[in-house]
Amino acid sequence: MTNTIPPFTPPPPAPMDKVAVTKTFAGIAVLVAAFAASHQSAVITLVAMLVVWAINVTFKYFNKQIGTAWLTTILYVLAVVLALVFSPVALPVFPAFGGDAAAYALAMTGYVGVLMNLAAPAVASATGIYNILFRDVFGQISDKITA
Repeated sequence: MTNTIPPFTPPPPAPMDKVAVTKTFAGIAVLVAAFAASHQSAVITLVAMLVVWAINVTFKYFNKQIGTAWLTTILYVLAVVLALVFSPVALPVFPAFGGDAAAYALAMTGYVGVLMNLAAPAVASATGIYNILFRDVFGQISDKITA
């Protein structure tokens, strides 16, 4: 008696969801058009698509909704990172303590002032990026967000 193993036949492919395929191709077309216009807008669009994808995967496989506060915080952190990637900031040298508290307080005040001058453009840019991310992400996943 011979024990033969039948050959492996893979299961037939699952039918593709036409809406998902259409949205994917539309997203790629938008990304290509944005990349042709501006590299920064292409990166922002790509980040928005990745955030929507991550939230959809989390909702689908773990059945977890994300809170509005968490999502807005994540989007703003991503916006700050993107703003600093698009226009890097060189931090000034931290003042060393020379033994005189009054002189060090003056040096620290100057240091904080320089940091504020450096942070202002980055925060303004991050706010603009956040507004774009917010609009794109919330428009796609409003049903998967809790208050």
